[in-house]
Amino acid sequence: MEYKVKERRLTITLPKRIDATSAVDTAKELNDICSSLSHDEVVLDASDLNYISSSGLRALQTLAKLEDELTMTNVNEEILDIINATGFTNIMKVEKTLRHIVLKEDQLIGKGIFGAVYRISDNEIVKVNLMDISRDALQKEINNFQEAFRNGIPAAICHEIVDCGEGRLGITFEAEKCDTLNSYITKHPEELNDLVDKYIALLKTIHNNHSTPLHLPEAKQMLFARLEMKRGKSLTDEQVDAFCKIIDTIPDGDSLVQGDCNPKNILIINGELKFIDISDISIGHPLLDLMMFFFVENSWRFSMPDKLSYRITGLTRETSNLISNAVIMKYMGYDEHNLLWLNSVLEDMMVIARTAVITKPLTASIPEDWKERISRVADKSPNGRFHSLIADIKKWANDFQ
Repeated sequence: MEYKVKERRLTITLPKRIDATSAVDTAKELNDICSSLSHDEVVLDASDLNYISSSGLRALQTLAKLEDELTMTNVNEEILDIINATGFTNIMKVEKTLRHIVLKEDQLIGKGIFGAVYRISDNEIVKVNLMDISRDALQKEINNFQEAFRNGIPAAICHEIVDCGEGRLGITFEAEKCDTLNSYITKHPEELNDLVDKYIALLKTIHNNHSTPLHLPEAKQMLFARLEMKRGKSLTDEQVDAFCKIIDTIPDGDSLVQGDCNPKNILIINGELKFIDISDISIGHPLLDLMMFFFVENSWRFSMPDKLSYRITGLTRETSNLISNAVIMKYMGYDEHNLLWLNSVLEDMMVIARTAVITKPLTASIPEDWKERISRVADKSPNGRFHSLIADIKKWANDFQ
């Protein structure tokens, strides 16, 4: 049997048959592999398995007693029926074979840093993850979509996890005639003002929802965790502490927070806007969504090539700037004078958001000019920005009352 270990996950490919003749040898080989390699979980890949006898099931049962985390994946319908009938799903996790989808470039609707959306039929699209992501993580995202739908959140209806080839997994969605919001804006610039109004209405639908599903994390705690991961690496202890104190100034709040309200994560379906990515949904204050929105739409101001900024927003610099200003003013009811002040606040909060969220696939290291901005925001001296930023955030939060 072939096997490999990645990030302490031991994956073993099962043979085509495990019958009465081979069951004892299979059990011994599984035990030898597992006992010789350090791991936290075992995944049995049943892609090739087309027959298993009761003796074979007992061999897997023996392994299940030895392993705390055991999953049997890529199980075909016939084997799955046997496993269900014998109650084996009670002793280990079982995942059926995923539907395989062949993607073509002319099916592409939109593409970002971490994912892409393809139309695979008249009634169905697939959101493909371009980064390595587990099936469990995608199932959690599907669960979030289902709960969002039940809570009245405008989210696309998702169907299933699928295999998109080359090790990529995706989620299919029901969507007849649709486009990503950023793509639609590019094609129909004359509708920009109407689309901004619809976008704000979508955000407020989220933010006015005060249900608190127990499994959703707190938005601020997610940012704290991301900053902690950079302690002693790209950030000093003092910078992490300062950034966390600034974030903690934002009221806790009990609203739903989308977490990544990039227009690329929104579909326009028959004139209605619906989220296609709510993997970062959490509980918190709406300010955190506006901060992340400003961060995405103003990525052009970062120390990164314009080509990379375009991949993040899917919009030109000019259009991103127009949308950013219009959304902030209309959402808050500000005029241009207020906008100048708020832009300065968001510029500094963007430093925190960018530092916390941007990961190695986007930039290998923090550019020197960005390090200077980090130092300025975290600096608690009279010449630093730290204390005045906290005062500005308190004023901004008060404007929400």
